[in-house]
Amino acid sequence: MQRRIERNYPADPLPKGRSQCYDRHGRNANPAMRYVIVVCIIALFVIWDGLYNQGRYLDRAVREANGVVRLVTG
Repeated sequence: MQRRIERNYPADPLPKGRSQCYDRHGRNANPAMRYVIVVCIIALFVIWDGLYNQGRYLDRAVREANGVVRLVTG
C-alpha cells in the first residue's frame, strides 16, 4: 500500500494583486519579461538594418504598413 504524500503549500505565497504564471513545462514564467525580449529583438533589428542595410528593410516595412492602413481606411 502506498502512502500519500501531503504537501503543505502556503495559501497565497505572492503579494496581493500578483499572480504566478507557468509555462508549458511547469516553470515559473514572468509575462513581462516576454515583452522585454520582443522589444530587444525589434531594437536589434532596427540597429542591424540601419548599420548594414542603410534602413532598407525598415523603410520597406513602413511603406507596406502605410499601404495596409490606406487599404483598410479607404
